[in-house]
Amino acid sequence: LAQDGTGYVLYKVSLTLLVSNPLRGEICDMIVSEATPAGLFGRVGPVEVFVSVGQMHPSYAFVNEEPGVFVSQDPAQRDISVGDCVRVQILGVSRNDPEKIQCVAGCAEPMLGARTAM
Repeated sequence: LAQDGTGYVLYKVSLTLLVSNPLRGEICDMIVSEATPAGLFGRVGPVEVFVSVGQMHPSYAFVNEEPGVFVSQDPAQRDISVGDCVRVQILGVSRNDPEKIQCVAGCAEPMLGARTAM
């Protein structure tokens, strides 16, 4: 469709984009959105991620504050609370809903866990 007097041409375009494609075993930095007794919930870009307590370093214990906090008895590990950056490894990916990708992750391995701000 040409616009009169401007020299511009308008085209109708439709496309499909893949913004994020997490893979099993991939290492990502997650921003924590919620800490509960069950574990951590957060996001890696547009992807929702859950880290179970069983997939966290054993030194972490949940403290029932508002918001929740995971406190480490190990001085080498930082405490984890809402808004913190946590390096995780993707353990499983669910693509049941084409509009939403969800992952299960862990942070118990060496070099994973709470990080300084990104």
